[in-house]
Amino acid sequence: MIAEKNKYRFKFIYGFIIAVTVIFLFRLAQLQIVEGEKYKETANSKILQKITIPAERGKIYTNEGYTLATNRVGYSVEMYYTQMDEEKRNQMILKLTSILDKNQEEYEDEFPIIIQEDGSLIFTYELEEQKWKKEHNIPIDASARETINILRKRYYVKENISDKLALEAITKVHLNESIPISLDPKPIFTFEKEEKNWKQWHGFEKKELNYTANQSFRKLREMNKIGQEYTKQEARKILLIREKMKKQGFRSWEAIEIANDVKEETMAQIIAHQDEFPGIAVNAQPIRSYPQGSMAAHILGYISKVSEEDVAKGEYKMQDLKGAQGIEGIFEPQLKGEDGERLIVTDHRGRPKNNFEGQEKSPVPGNNVFLTIDYNLQKTAEESLEKTIKNLQKGTNGRKAANAKSGAVVVIDVNTGGVLAMSSYPSYDPNLFSKGISTEDWKKLNVLSDDPLHARPLYNNATMAALPPGSIFKMVTATAGLQEGKVGPKEYIYDGGQYPGYSGNRFRCWLRSGHGNENMAEALRDSCNVYFYEVGNRAGIDKIEEYAKKFGLGKRTGIEIGESKGNLATKDAKKQTWMYTTSNYIRNTVGITGNSTITNEYGEKQEVYTSYAIAKELFDLVEKFEKTDSNEIYSLIVKKLQKYDIRDSQHIYQIYQYVLAGKWTQADTLNTSIGQGGNSFTPVQMANYIATLVNGGKNYKVHLVDKITTSEGEVIEQVEPEVINEIKIQPENLEAIKQGMKMVTMSGGTGAGDFMGFPHDTIGVGAKTGSAQYGSEGTDAIAWYAAFAPYKKPEIAVVAMIVQGHSGGYAGTVVRDIMDSYFGLNEKEQQEQNKKQQKLEYKSINIKLNE
Repeated sequence: MIAEKNKYRFKFIYGFIIAVTVIFLFRLAQLQIVEGEKYKETANSKILQKITIPAERGKIYTNEGYTLATNRVGYSVEMYYTQMDEEKRNQMILKLTSILDKNQEEYEDEFPIIIQEDGSLIFTYELEEQKWKKEHNIPIDASARETINILRKRYYVKENISDKLALEAITKVHLNESIPISLDPKPIFTFEKEEKNWKQWHGFEKKELNYTANQSFRKLREMNKIGQEYTKQEARKILLIREKMKKQGFRSWEAIEIANDVKEETMAQIIAHQDEFPGIAVNAQPIRSYPQGSMAAHILGYISKVSEEDVAKGEYKMQDLKGAQGIEGIFEPQLKGEDGERLIVTDHRGRPKNNFEGQEKSPVPGNNVFLTIDYNLQKTAEESLEKTIKNLQKGTNGRKAANAKSGAVVVIDVNTGGVLAMSSYPSYDPNLFSKGISTEDWKKLNVLSDDPLHARPLYNNATMAALPPGSIFKMVTATAGLQEGKVGPKEYIYDGGQYPGYSGNRFRCWLRSGHGNENMAEALRDSCNVYFYEVGNRAGIDKIEEYAKKFGLGKRTGIEIGESKGNLATKDAKKQTWMYTTSNYIRNTVGITGNSTITNEYGEKQEVYTSYAIAKELFDLVEKFEKTDSNEIYSLIVKKLQKYDIRDSQHIYQIYQYVLAGKWTQADTLNTSIGQGGNSFTPVQMANYIATLVNGGKNYKVHLVDKITTSEGEVIEQVEPEVINEIKIQPENLEAIKQGMKMVTMSGGTGAGDFMGFPHDTIGVGAKTGSAQYGSEGTDAIAWYAAFAPYKKPEIAVVAMIVQGHSGGYAGTVVRDIMDSYFGLNEKEQQEQNKKQQKLEYKSINIKLNE
């Protein structure tokens, strides 16, 4: 009975399941077959898009509120993902680029296959390789291996030197630019390597990596369904846009920027034909603008494309730009702001249908940065520096320095450390970077050289060019000698033209006959070398080093933007340099490899090359010997090297020579005393050193930023002056130095020419000139001119430097122009000229009336 009931129950369940299945299949057929087109159209017509609302980047101002960096509204052409046949997409891309080309719009073209005048195709990598070979007199068909052999032979590189060391030496000593050859795993031109990487990125198989430009182009046409109905030129236009799409990744939630800052007529044409451009939109966006052009370019820096790493972190989108250098780079987090976003529904052609209510997030503008820069001083500094360098090239006013091509000037508030003006020449216009700099412009600006003698527009000479300071270093030696009681302010030292104990041209005074008896102030006025040789010798290198460090030399000033720490000539620095040289010789030439453990200067165990451990042991061993040519030193070195099985006489003698070269000598002290030898400092370091001297000994941290505010003006950070170090200088000693610097600008002083007519009695100014030897014998001297004013209560320190400026006094014109601007002397002169002109006009009117 129970079984019979279960039988009917199962039949009912089976019947019910069959009925539900039939109903489901019927409804599914109705949706897909009968009403399929209706729902397909509905689905296609509703695509959810996330639109980014770019945040306005924070502005940058001078201390008075003049705008240095701001934003303007521009319009960008952007592409959003839409479901579309690839052939139709190609047609749309071609129509879009036709409009852009017709209206002469600029858009990024990094597709590395170009069409030559004769219609043939060639890789840009190949053109760059040919150009490099032509510039360096290398046969066009030479391989990377053959090129290395040519360079080794040309520059006499020994056979036992590895290719790696050979290329490094040729780069640093002869070419001053990198050699585009990679040695990993075998010699290959970097151009060729980049070409193969590009092919791999596009999915070329291993056998296709050697494809020519023609073969590669044909393959890409096939991959992207670009038919033969398109010309070669049209196909390339499509491929360069597809290249951009591939770089970003065609994601439905993120637009691809095709062109930015387009003209209104371009925008109108695209909008008018919107039906022909599914997924294409023209959106407003802020574009970085520098209304003063190149003014303060090296301070401001510039913006550039974000990296893949930035995008991977989720902080930026592929088409974004970010601060790359200067204030723009360092203060990127404050300036950037926070992008907003909104969700919209578009049809299948990318046309907006409606917004998601309540789904919009408003953008937050970036913060504003106010600098310590004075607008008028900055303008004067830049104009005067450029004009002075160009006049020196032409030989205007009897001053000739044909090789002068670069320089810098820095103005510092001596009582705060704030930078009032900073200029580097040559310069550039940061507006070039606002929309993404072109390859052509980048190559013009990005001079690939580490040599400061080369004019490099992107290089900030004011903070990065560390060069010998020459005689403007003499105030350090003066301070050390006076403060340590090695010389008195009024004490006379005799200069007979050459420092006693030396002959020939070594350690002569620039005035061959000598200056006779001179005290501190007179020696500074005349820049007497022999006087400062003696003071430096009495003080000793340890004291000179001590005071130089107190003045902030040989270390960074603390300025917000990138800077070099320079180099202070010291016993340890010289020893360390030659220890590395010795270590390299022992490792690379003698052949001793492996690692060893030493105790470093901090008393800690440290693992180093065995060659370095041997070198350190040798230098520490001979450090106590005062004589540099002692036979005893040689014997000790021989004995120590035998311990490491180094017995070859040539190797032993070379190591002996290196060890001797690393010992500090009296000659080193004399050179350091006048700012030569191993000393090299940046203009900003020298300006802060002068500021520290004349303010009585307070070494301030140098700063460019005065305050940071919100977009609404609320101060969120106020930068206060910060004293890093303080030097106690006795008033009589400081006065002797200042008096000597004042005499430099008066009649008979080395810097008097540019300060004729200056109000010495009411304002007063002190200065020091310097002509520093740098590079080979045929290179002109580095021209330095350092000054401060007013004399009694100094307010500003100014240092101008011109590379190959020939003579220190030649940079004085820049300093005088800045002083005149700061004290308003140009305005007074203009007022006087206006009065004279008015008198002439009145006189002329009276004459006419009388007639």
